[in-house]
Amino acid sequence: GGPRDVPVNRVLNAIGPAAATLEAHGRIAGRLLGLARSSSTLDAIVVAHAVLGSTAVILTGDEEDLRRLAAPHPEVLILGL
Repeated sequence: GGPRDVPVNRVLNAIGPAAATLEAHGRIAGRLLGLARSSSTLDAIVVAHAVLGSTAVILTGDEEDLRRLAAPHPEVLILGL
């Protein structure tokens, strides 16, 4: 939704329409990465899926990264294994 999204929007326009849920996951993951100042892309995608599911529990051995990414979404519960 901001000026930094221009390159992403160009790629999406060049390859054609993406499935709405896939684009939504990517955009949420990108926003979470920016807010957390993280480069853990796969963790961000996992959290994005949880966010779009409205309420979720993520079981992980990497609580710290996932908690930082999920911080803006208290509806996503992170539990360590």
